[in-house]
Amino acid sequence: MNLASRLEGVNKVYGTRMLVSNATAHAAGAELEMREIDRVVVLGKTEPEAVYEVMARAGGLTPAQTALRTHCAEGLAAYRLKQLEAAAHAFEAALQVAPDDGPSLTLLKRLDVLQTAELMDDWDGAWHLDQK
Repeated sequence: MNLASRLEGVNKVYGTRMLVSNATAHAAGAELEMREIDRVVVLGKTEPEAVYEVMARAGGLTPAQTALRTHCAEGLAAYRLKQLEAAAHAFEAALQVAPDDGPSLTLLKRLDVLQTAELMDDWDGAWHLDQK
């Protein structure tokens, strides 16, 4: 299956408008401002793929967007280290900057689920999507 087609559907999960794959993000290089949203395993694939949201053209971020990207990066780093409380604080800080930020809201809801789950030692922080 075409990854770009799958990512179009993944936008619904995160409340985003334009997600791109790791390969596309690297190909764009410094032309675009992006933020990593998550690592996902899309339906029909077995390996996790980092996905990025396109935020602006190079140099086009507002101070609020820069703060949002920083808080989200901190949240993702803590999340992947299974430091769920620190991740929650970072995503909550992101919501102080952008109250309707879909990725932060999505990951906060996921943290609620993970708080009650027993995380395996080999958990890599990738989220498995079960829909297109």
